[in-house]
Amino acid sequence: MKRYLRFDDTSIHMEYVPSLDPEAVDTLVLIHALGLNMNSWNSIIPYLQKNYHILRYDLRGHGETQSDPEKATKETLELLRDDLAFLLEELDIHSYHIIGHGLGGFPGVQLASEHPEGLKTLTLMSVPLHYPKTLGGKVIEQRKHIAYGSETMVRLGKQVMDNAFFPPTREKVTVLLDAFQQVKASVYFDIFRLRNLKKGLHHLREVSAPILLLSGEMDKMFPPVLSDASLHFNKHARHFTVPQASFMLQMDQPEMVSEWIHQFIQHQHHQMAYSGIPDAEYQQHLESELNKEIKRTLSDGHIELPPVHHLQVDVMNGFNVHLDRRRLLSGWGKRKAKQILLYLVFQQSATREEMCDVFWPDVPLKDARNRLRVALHHLKKLLTVSNQNDPNPFSVLMTEREHVFLQAEVESDVESYMRAIKRAHRLENDEEKVAAYQQLLRGKTENPIPGFYEDWFLDKRNWIESEWAEMGVFLVDHFEQAQEFQYAIHYGELALPYYADPFELEERIRHLKRRWVTDEKR
Repeated sequence: MKRYLRFDDTSIHMEYVPSLDPEAVDTLVLIHALGLNMNSWNSIIPYLQKNYHILRYDLRGHGETQSDPEKATKETLELLRDDLAFLLEELDIHSYHIIGHGLGGFPGVQLASEHPEGLKTLTLMSVPLHYPKTLGGKVIEQRKHIAYGSETMVRLGKQVMDNAFFPPTREKVTVLLDAFQQVKASVYFDIFRLRNLKKGLHHLREVSAPILLLSGEMDKMFPPVLSDASLHFNKHARHFTVPQASFMLQMDQPEMVSEWIHQFIQHQHHQMAYSGIPDAEYQQHLESELNKEIKRTLSDGHIELPPVHHLQVDVMNGFNVHLDRRRLLSGWGKRKAKQILLYLVFQQSATREEMCDVFWPDVPLKDARNRLRVALHHLKKLLTVSNQNDPNPFSVLMTEREHVFLQAEVESDVESYMRAIKRAHRLENDEEKVAAYQQLLRGKTENPIPGFYEDWFLDKRNWIESEWAEMGVFLVDHFEQAQEFQYAIHYGELALPYYADPFELEERIRHLKRRWVTDEKR
C-alpha cells in the first residue's frame, strides 16, 4: 500500500510490499536513480516479492515526495541518507538489504558506511562510484546545457531515453519521461555534483557489508568498466554484467536481475567458510595460498614469476614497517612518508588528486601535485626490495599517471583491528559478541593511530574510540544484567573517556558501585 510519512519538511511517498513467502524475514530497500521515481521498479517487484518484503519510495524532490521548494537547492546526500534512516526506523525494519540504482545508490552507500546495523548486503546497479573527474564535469555541464531554460528535467529525459533501455519500448520510455517531468532542475543538479561523486567513493571504501555491483552490457553512459574500477576500492565487492541490458537493467532483464540478487543474498547468508573462518578472512588466506600454489606450479615447469612481496605496517604500538620480514628503519620522518604509506594501506588504491586533498588541502593543486611527486619518489625508494643480485631494483609502490597503489600482500595492525570490530558487530550470538568485544578491548591502546594528525587519520581514530565506547557500554549492559557488577564497572570506566555523554556514564558507574557494595555485604 502506498502512503506518505512525514519527516521534517518532507512527506515521503513510499510503499511497503509484503512478501509472498509467509516465512520471509528480510526486506529489500529499493532506491531509484536520479531523475526517476519508484515506478522504475514496477517490472522487477513481482520477482523480488517471492522471497522478500519490499520497501520502495520516492527520493526528495522526485515523484510524489516534494519537499519545501525554498529548500530545494539545499538537497544533499546527507538529507537523502537521513530520509532512508528515518524510513527504516519508522517502519521498524531491522534486517534489510539495500538495492540502489544510479546516483540513487549514493545515500545507500553512505548509510551502509556510517550506520551498518541491520544491513545484510548492498547491491548497486549502474552506480558511477568511480567516475573520472574531468569527464564527470563535462557530463554535468552537458546536462545543464540540455536542461537550460526548463524547470523540469524532461528535456534530458528525451535526450537519454533511447540509450537508457535495451531495447526502448513505449511502456519503458513513458515511465522515464513521466518521472523526469516531475523533477526540478535545481533538485537534480544539487545532487548530481562532482563533490557528491567523490563522497560516494569515500563511503564505498568504508562499507563492510558484502557488495554486489551490477551493470548493463549495453549501457553507454555508465558502462561495466566503471563498476570494474570500483572493485579496487572495496575488497567485499563483486561485479557482474547483465547481458542484453542497458542502464535500466531492472526493466530490461527483471527476472535475471532478481535471480542474481537472490542468489547473492543466499550465498552471503551462508558466508561462513570452513573451520569457522569469516568469509573476508578466508578470502585473504585463499588468495594468498592460491598465489603461492600457482607460483610453485609454474616454477616446477621452469616458468619464472615475479615474487609476491609481503608488507606489514603497524602503528598501534609504535610505527613499524617490515618488507619481506626485513624491518625498514629510516626515512619515515621525511616528506610525509609514513602518512602516505598508511593512507595507501587503508585505501588500497588512490588517485593523486585525492592524496593532494588529504595531505595538502590548503595548497594550490599544482603545488600540491609537485609536493606529492617528490614525496612519492622518496617513498618509492624506501619501499624498494633489497636484492644484491638484481640489477633492476623493484619497489612495491606503484605510481601511475593518476593512480598510486601498493603491489604487495599488505597487512596492518590497525586496519585488521578495525575489520575485527566490524566482524564482531555482525555476530548474532550475544555470548560470542561479548567474548569478541572483550578481546578487542584488551587490545585497546592509549591512541590507536599515534603520530598521525591529518584530518583523515583523526577521523579513523575518532571512529575507533567511538567503537570502544559502544563496545564498553554493551558490556556494561551485559554484566549488569548478569549482576557481575565489578565487570560492569570495569568496562564502564574503560568506555568513559570516549563516551558521548560522560556525565551520564559517570552517574551510572557510581550507581553500579553502590549496587556492588550492597551485593558484597549480603
